[in-house]
Amino acid sequence: LVFGVLQVCLCLLMRYVKALNPNSNSAHIQQRGAKTEETAQLVATSVTIMSDLLPLCSPEGSLTVLPTILHLTTTVLYEMAANSNDSRIPQAVNTVLQGLKSTVASPVPNTTNCAATWKALLRSTLYTILEYTKLDGGRNLNEHISMLSIAVIILGAPKEVTLSPSLLSDCTEFQLRTLSAEDPALRLKCLQTLLTIFSSPERQVAIPFIHTLAPKIIEYLHGMGTSNSNNDGELSVIIEAIKVCESLISLAAENNKIHLIKLLIPILTAFLVNGSDLKVVSQSKKSLHEHALQRTMEIGLTYPNQFKSIMSAAPQLKTRLEESVRASQAGKKSFESPTTKPKSVQPAQPSIKLKMNFNDFTG
Repeated sequence: LVFGVLQVCLCLLMRYVKALNPNSNSAHIQQRGAKTEETAQLVATSVTIMSDLLPLCSPEGSLTVLPTILHLTTTVLYEMAANSNDSRIPQAVNTVLQGLKSTVASPVPNTTNCAATWKALLRSTLYTILEYTKLDGGRNLNEHISMLSIAVIILGAPKEVTLSPSLLSDCTEFQLRTLSAEDPALRLKCLQTLLTIFSSPERQVAIPFIHTLAPKIIEYLHGMGTSNSNNDGELSVIIEAIKVCESLISLAAENNKIHLIKLLIPILTAFLVNGSDLKVVSQSKKSLHEHALQRTMEIGLTYPNQFKSIMSAAPQLKTRLEESVRASQAGKKSFESPTTKPKSVQPAQPSIKLKMNFNDFTG
């Protein structure tokens, strides 16, 4: 039964996936149009069906079909990601990713030899996808799809797969490149993906990513906080980066929380706008000001002792925050009564020293 179903899926994929059968004249999944969208969904469904075959096999039998399933799945993902720069993930791709997730999360055979081979095959799959992101053959891979594919394996496979030193290095390097991409939508998706990885219950997997990537996120926020450039295209990215930093505070050990709060509070206060300027700045900066003020107050309520300690040690931050709160309250009163004018305040220059060593982060 398993081989029969696998043969049917293989025949279908060879008909519509160009990389598996370059001489095929059928419409393949890289083409556009309603008909090819239906074809892509048909191909994706076949991948899902293949992932459902593994539970039907014995441990030894699963190792017979697993290489074929992984190869076909990664090939389909590569074809769907090639020559596609759309940040929106098509439903067909989501279906294939779900099939990949089911495959990599399948229970590992409990026999020693089978388990070792199973994990080696998953490592090979992760390596293949990472190599796809490095190819330069005139085919621009959709990095949104590549990133999600890598994340599926990181989060779903046994920890021994990702913790292979060379693969872990390549994964973090890929994430670093993505965080530095010019496309804000790609950086936003990267931050959302990292938030999921950082929060993974498998702390041995999450912590190496935190050690490598958290300083880059802090550095990005600090740069945006001290920059006078217009942040219209960066608003969603900045807000997501703040969210990631807040999650790191909640994940950190109790004695380490204050160090992370010391990094984040000056960044948030740097996004606060002088009360007299709120009427003239762009809507995005006003939104960022309101978000930064709200998150600062929320941190103060959640971690009162650490917050008071930081405010006591940094009077300039305390002054700036108090002025922003007064300006915000005055703005609300002005909205209710046009004759009331908010008090003009002078901005204080925030200061931050990026000396946090994330190698001590233990979660």
